[in-house]
Amino acid sequence: MRWIVLDEAHSYIGSQAAEIALLLRRVVHAFGKKPEDIRFVATSATIASDKAADELRCYLADLAGVPKEQVLVVSGSRDFLPISVADGRQSLADITSIKDETKRFAALCQSVMATTLRNCLTANTQPYTLNQLIQATQAYLLSDSLYEQQREVLDWLDVMTQTKPSENAEPFLKLRLHLFQSMLHGLWACADQHCSKKEGYLKDWLFGQVYLNRRTKCDCGAPVYELVLCQDCGTPHLMAQEYNGILQQCDTYITDEFALNPEPAANDEEDSGDDVNPISDGLQFISRNKVIAAPVDMQSEDYTVQKIDKETAQIGVQQGKTFELALDYSPHACCSACGKENRRMPFYRGQYLGAPFLCN
Repeated sequence: MRWIVLDEAHSYIGSQAAEIALLLRRVVHAFGKKPEDIRFVATSATIASDKAADELRCYLADLAGVPKEQVLVVSGSRDFLPISVADGRQSLADITSIKDETKRFAALCQSVMATTLRNCLTANTQPYTLNQLIQATQAYLLSDSLYEQQREVLDWLDVMTQTKPSENAEPFLKLRLHLFQSMLHGLWACADQHCSKKEGYLKDWLFGQVYLNRRTKCDCGAPVYELVLCQDCGTPHLMAQEYNGILQQCDTYITDEFALNPEPAANDEEDSGDDVNPISDGLQFISRNKVIAAPVDMQSEDYTVQKIDKETAQIGVQQGKTFELALDYSPHACCSACGKENRRMPFYRGQYLGAPFLCN
């Protein structure tokens, strides 16, 4: 045995790297060799930093069990056609409308937006995040909100990567994306339907601004509650609790993520006469009086429309800054749209994206 090749070397980290290191030592020992007698090759197109060469040298030396002086780092660089930053202000819609691909390529070469994006992604050794690209092109973007700016930059990148000067030539921009899926531990929404901070794409949304992280107040000043959806029809509701006339967030903590995705029993629609919650072992409520809130537009006999103080979240106030919600105080709340009710488990489902989802 003379060679050992490790591809995608950047993926060997933590305990996996330790296991590979031990496995390599066993293999070398089994063949009756010494580490210095074998050529170890580790390849990666993902590792990049100012100290990448030294880091890679130490990394492979530790992994293979050889002196770092024995490690040679061979680096590469991107080969691309140099295009200087232009000053043209042609819009994305105008460039997209050009059917001739050669002319569209020429238009991109004259666009300040396209050439600036290309320069960020080709002239720098460090990768750019989407928000960093937005910062670099802020002066040329037409959109106002962060979401719309993200969509605008992605639309530019779509056109740039699909436009070639000729059939066999390289596109205006060769691009590789690294996409990461983060865990989602719920969604939260402003309770005021007329929220002044609601993004434009949520204009028909029945509540206010939506947040990925838990918070007590919206930027408009209204309270924020956890967003849940009916398991049958998908209608959005807010989950809260009432304490001394105040509509508060539910205090919950999760001890078992898999308990959030229980398998319903075959007769789960039948009323068993008890109040056992099959997910109570995993999702524990430190709750006084749990309340399900729905938009006032929903017509349901089980829900009562209440005015709520925007600042204090007090229920039933008549003066000051208020907003309205339809509330269901019953222990077995039902969906405000389809009427789904289930005594064995809640009719709604929280918006969790974690281990149970990714393991399916």
